[in-house]
Amino acid sequence: MIAAGLGQETWGARLATRCDISFLTASEHAGAAGFRACKRCRPNATDTDVKAAVVTKRYADVANAIGTRNAVRVVAAA
Repeated sequence: MIAAGLGQETWGARLATRCDISFLTASEHAGAAGFRACKRCRPNATDTDVKAAVVTKRYADVANAIGTRNAVRVVAAA
């Protein structure tokens, strides 16, 4: 089911049928109705959550690249 305002229309997915669409006035109402926020665009994420996720991914990229030919390039991109 799709709740209005949660998720992006441009994300690749099958189209919802009319009977599967619900319109709710607030994200809190959507959560109470059993909907979750989009895992891709993360509209409820705080700025700190996003920064922490970026730092964690960059750290993992660098750790995985150590000892490979692309290590310098990966560290420079981080």
